[in-house]
Amino acid sequence: MHQVLFIDELLRTIFYQIDSDVNRRPVLRGFAQLARVCKAWKDPALDYLWASLGSLDPLLFIIPGVSKVDDAYTVPDTISSADVANFLTYASRVQSVCQYSRKFVKVPSALLSRILPHCAKDTLFPRLANARFILHDSNKRNIFPPTLYLSPRLTTLAVDISFLSGMPNAAVVNQPGEALCVYLAAVARVAKGLEHLRLRGRVCERMMDTVATLTGLKTLSLCIGSDISAQSLAAISTFPRLEEFRVQLDAMDARALDEALSPADEGHPFFPALQTLHVRSSPSVTEVLFSHLASDTHLHTIRLEADFKPRPVDCWTPVLSLLADKLTHTLADLSLECLTNFCEVPDHAFPPQLHFTLTTLSPLSKLTHLRKFHLDASVPADLGDRDLA
Repeated sequence: MHQVLFIDELLRTIFYQIDSDVNRRPVLRGFAQLARVCKAWKDPALDYLWASLGSLDPLLFIIPGVSKVDDAYTVPDTISSADVANFLTYASRVQSVCQYSRKFVKVPSALLSRILPHCAKDTLFPRLANARFILHDSNKRNIFPPTLYLSPRLTTLAVDISFLSGMPNAAVVNQPGEALCVYLAAVARVAKGLEHLRLRGRVCERMMDTVATLTGLKTLSLCIGSDISAQSLAAISTFPRLEEFRVQLDAMDARALDEALSPADEGHPFFPALQTLHVRSSPSVTEVLFSHLASDTHLHTIRLEADFKPRPVDCWTPVLSLLADKLTHTLADLSLECLTNFCEVPDHAFPPQLHFTLTTLSPLSKLTHLRKFHLDASVPADLGDRDLA
């Protein structure tokens, strides 16, 4: 006999082909109407409606008597077990959350104490797979319970924190906060299937220590300026499944990085599964990274981004030469971005050479499989038609 799909399975397959980001409100209204058509349509339509949650308000308002006044929730004195069960039914449909700090409202502990005991392993969203937090408001980084957005099914996590500003207390304001440190540690403990992590903004050493334990990651983006140590990078370089890595190594010391990477090379391969690398650093730090690459690396896409310190473009020639030797037969896509800040040129009378020439790029001739090359520089490259022929 042939396998067949039930009507609810067919509907789910059809519903999830719809792009919910296009004209989303009419789409949601339509699915709210579909949920009332019949019993067979109800669950697939509600699953689609509640799959993505941008605020806790709709979920909490399911409980009779819960209201929100002046950025604070009010909770009824009693909540029946039937109301809790209904709330958990809808919470179990949520697969993706996106929370902005400016919209954060503290959930009363009295409400959580009545709900969480009924959750399996204290997990409010058992099917949560994708979580994103935009925490630009430093005053609201510690108000959400760290365990609220945990799930064993979590595979993707993105956290966006603001960078340092010109404020007098900027160093304090832009710290990630205790709740975020606790949450990330809990994710490492509970979400064993986490595959994609993105951190942007100021982080602390405690958070990086946690990141260094997430050996199951497939993609990792660390746009965190200078908040990563050589030891943390050495630990990340041994991740066996990491295929895509983006990192900013501002102010990284090349000698310290080389010393940290050398012991790691002895016991584990250096980025054994890496295919795409996007790194912002000085040429000397980039050269250290490439010097530890194995000859059988799988790297096929590289994005090199220079830090903003003015230096001669010829400083990149040794890097490109080493890159060409290591990745002669694998590299297919290379991008180089050098956007120098001219305001910091130490000697305007004799500025460093800031334009790329054919000589600077000549090592790339060894890359026999290179199919795409992108160069973005503050000064246009000194290349003519004859050079490109």
